[in-house]
Order: sequence, then C-alpha cells, then structure tokens
Amino acid sequence: MSTKYEYYNTGDDNNGGGSWSSYKLCQTFTPTTNHKITSVKLLLLRAGNPGTITVGIYNTTDNPAYPTGNALCSGTTNGNTLPTGSPYEWREITLGDGYDLVAGTTYAIVTQGSGGNGSNAVYWRCDTSSPTYSGGMYGRSTSSGTWGTAQMDNSKDDLFEEWGEGGQVETLRPNAAGDEKVLIPTPGTGEDNWEDVDEVSPDEDTTYVYHYWTVTYKRDLYNIQNHSAGSGTINFVKVYARCASASTPNQASLKIALKTGGTAYESSAITVTTSYTNYSNQWTTNPQTGAAWTWDEIDTLQAGVVLRSANGSTQVQTRCTQVYVGVDYTIAAAEKTSSDTGSGADAYVSLQMTEAKTSSDTGSGVEGTPLPSATLAGSETGSGIEAFIARLLATIDSGTGTEASSLFQDLFRELFATELGQGIDALAVKREIFAGGEGTKFFGGGHEPPHRAS
Repeated sequence: MSTKYEYYNTGDDNNGGGSWSSYKLCQTFTPTTNHKITSVKLLLLRAGNPGTITVGIYNTTDNPAYPTGNALCSGTTNGNTLPTGSPYEWREITLGDGYDLVAGTTYAIVTQGSGGNGSNAVYWRCDTSSPTYSGGMYGRSTSSGTWGTAQMDNSKDDLFEEWGEGGQVETLRPNAAGDEKVLIPTPGTGEDNWEDVDEVSPDEDTTYVYHYWTVTYKRDLYNIQNHSAGSGTINFVKVYARCASASTPNQASLKIALKTGGTAYESSAITVTTSYTNYSNQWTTNPQTGAAWTWDEIDTLQAGVVLRSANGSTQVQTRCTQVYVGVDYTIAAAEKTSSDTGSGADAYVSLQMTEAKTSSDTGSGVEGTPLPSATLAGSETGSGIEAFIARLLATIDSGTGTEASSLFQDLFRELFATELGQGIDALAVKREIFAGGEGTKFFGGGHEPPHRAS
C-alpha cells in the first residue's frame, strides 16, 4: 500500500510561474524517513495545450539547494487534460520504478511541459503569502532550463505530496579507513580519505576523492557503521556513490565496490556525467556465499569506489564526494502464544488448535475459551468465560446444585469442547435463570432461550 510521506498541501493562493519547453518548475523537499518514492501528487492547471508533462525526482546541490544531475526516477502525464481554472486538479504522476530516498537528504521535484510558450503551459499552484514547509522551497529555472541558487525562492512553496513504499532501510556511512586507500583526497589537509565521502548531505566539490589515470582503475575501501536499527530478514544491500567528472567524459570511469569475507567485489563500469549524480549497485545476496545477507556480515562490510580518468586519452578527474550503504530489510512478525495476554482480534489470533490451554492460564476475550485439550476442574482458577465454564462443569459432575438433564450435560460438554468461535459464537450456550425455580437452562450457540412469561 502506498503511503504519503513529505507534503505541503495547504495555503493555495497563486499560480506561481508557468512551465513549458524553456522553463522548468521545482519544489525541493527533505524526507524524514528512508523510503522508496513511487509517485507524486501536484496541484496543477493548464493554459492552452501544454502537451506531455514530465515530472522527475532529482538530487540537489548548494545552499539553497537546487536540482542537479539526471532524474533519479520520472514519469509523465497528459497536460492537455488538466483543468484551465478552479477547481484545480491534484494530478498523480507515477515515477517508473521509483527511487530509494534517504532521510535528511534534500531532493527536488521538477516539472516541465512540452508546450512552446506561456500560452501553452502547465502551472503549479503554490503558497506565496505564508509558506511554512521547512524542508524545501519553490524554484523556477532560467529560460534555458538551467538551475542555480538564484532560481530558488524561499518565499513560496509549491503544493505537493510525495507517496511511496514504507520499506525498512538502514543507512550506514563510512566511519574509518578500510583495507585500501589509494585515491587522492581533497582538500588534502591531513584528513583521511573516508572523511571526504562520509557526509550526510553531499558537499560536492568541497570534499571528495578522485583519480585521473587514463587506463588503470584505483580503489578505495571504507569501513562503515555497524547496524543499530535493522533486524529481521535482509532483502538486499545497495552501495551508493555520488560522483562526477571534471570535464566531458568519453569512457566509463567508475565502479562501485564492497568487500565481504576478505574478498572485494565490483559493479560493472559506469560512465559518469559532469554533474554530481548518485550511482548505485545492488547485491541481493552476499556475493561470497550466494546466500541471504546476515547482520554479522553487514557489521564487517566495507564499501568504496574504483576510479580512473573520465577521458581515455587525457587525464580528467573522476570525483566521488559521498559513499554510503543502504540495507533493505523486513522485520519478522512477532509470534503470539497462548500465554500472551490480548484482547479482541489479537486474542483470537493467539488460538492454536494444537496448543494445550488450561484454565489456570490467564487470558481475555476469545483467548479465554478452552481448547479441546483443556482439562477443567472446579478447583482450578481461570478468567473470563473459561472460569465460568469450569465452575459449571464441576457443579454438574458433582450432581448437586444446578439441575441439568443428561441431555443438556452432553450438549453442554459437546458445545464447549468443540466450538471455537468469535464474538457471540464464542459463547456456545446461554444461561437463563427462571423465577419459578426451574434452575439453569443451557442452549446451543445460535439459539435463543424461550421468552419468560410475565
């Protein structure tokens, strides 16, 4: 089921700027939890025929943060079917395979129409009078579709909702040098290599490691944090590297690496761009064992990058400013036993036909219902309906007190020994005491006692 994560969906008071083939619109946002974004909902309208609208999720850079690199995921929608006025439409755009967002990292939602001018544009409704979203801001590109700090405006917020899958992901970052350290650190003022790639929010060209040899790859490995939040089954491990080339590349110059069990493994070669972009490689199973990852293996894992020149004939730096590991996992469902206390449906789930339930066990709700294997005696203590049944059976067995024919004894025993139900069905008999001294009558589940005459 899709879940709404970051959003700002109140305060609509203005169209903001329009978007067509020249101009782009954006809203930056910062998720507070790790999750995979799968779609966005934007409050939109149109002028004329804006054509196909492309919406993408981008990394950001600088302060204030603006979009950079290629789209991490994207989708399209038909802008010609949007309304031309109020009421505006909350249009949902599905973002392909989605993307795993990292808590505390700022991203950008970018929209662009394909119309040729402002008369055929998409407009994204925004709050211009009292915007309060603290995780980002509105932006509009230059007329050539480029971005910079001057294109961002913290006096506005576009109205948006970002939706996704609430998978469990623990992010682990470098915290010490690994087994290999051969890349060149920047700024190179005495810091260790891992310290140039460990930041939560990327600082791009402020700190990074690089290499520039035209043929030979060089590798860095970094120890990473031990896990602290993750538990259960590990679905996969994904290593991320945020990289760029110093000038136009003409060859692949990046491989993503991890080391487990004493052996290093690398991704296929990747050609990077001149803008910092997040690249990743996923290992669904441990490449050494071929089996699912264990948490002990995560705690001894090393991650890193392998770099060379982005140009095959000239020394062009390939730079890496950030490395981290995402561990995707599923928490095991907690077992419910007959000794657990519960109520309502929770108690009912705890019933297992193979378990022995005695009247000395405490329970509530349906859990108090005896199972076929229960041995009930008047001297045993119980709770709820269980104790009541035990006392009545003991009385019938002794032949004193309550009057009951052998027929009703048999019916009573059969019903309570075999009937397991929910709600009213759990009470397989009903009890009615008549004023005329007729004793206690027992009726099978689902049957009402006779009405008492006035």
